[in-house]
Amino acid sequence: MYNLWEIRKRKGMSLKELSARTGIPQERLYAYEQGKEPIPYSDLPRLAKALYVEEWEIKTLSDPPPQRKPPSGGRPRGQGKRSKGPRRKGQRSRPRRMPPPPSPARETQLAHLRQLAPAVGKTVEELEQMVGKPLSELTRREASRLLFQLQEILRERKQQAKEEGAHNRKRAYLPEGVDRFELEYLTQLQESGELVHFHLFDGSEVVGTIVGFGPYAITVQTEDGETTLNKLAIAWYTRAGGNS
Repeated sequence: MYNLWEIRKRKGMSLKELSARTGIPQERLYAYEQGKEPIPYSDLPRLAKALYVEEWEIKTLSDPPPQRKPPSGGRPRGQGKRSKGPRRKGQRSRPRRMPPPPSPARETQLAHLRQLAPAVGKTVEELEQMVGKPLSELTRREASRLLFQLQEILRERKQQAKEEGAHNRKRAYLPEGVDRFELEYLTQLQESGELVHFHLFDGSEVVGTIVGFGPYAITVQTEDGETTLNKLAIAWYTRAGGNS
């Protein structure tokens, strides 16, 4: 897996060109390359297509590119500044303060990542391939970003499942469609043994109790015996009492 900026430079493409090809604003691409924001899964296909690589080759969280060295030939360091006196014998220079190392991920973060992995259809090994390192080596910030990505995927899937469930609960308009609404209604009529009044498209009527049904037909017990009605022939049907 490679950093986004590495792949872009290898392809000889400017940030402006990549933005034009993908439709992703330059500011967001810059944030991706600097490691300030993780690349969401919705942008990965566009980036991979524009850069002519596979999605898995792009690290979702890039390492910032190395900083450029100052140009040579400039003013010597310290020129124009107030010169310091000679260092006294035995005087020690102040040690430079090194920035503290990034904090490692919390155990609770790692445990949450392992729990979310199967919920989004991934294994722990696949998560480690995404970030390019074992989960145990993640920093606190990296773990937080990965958790955010997985939670976004989970939210999208739950919303999609909710929308599909709402669609399945809608009553079908075609007479041959046995959806959940019709299934429950016919089952209720069959179990109660109520008389049902069927009105057919040819103008005839059939009254009886439902003894069975399927996707395309309903079997009715009438006074003359059992008869099977094709759903395409049924205009509508109601309880014999008049309530649908």
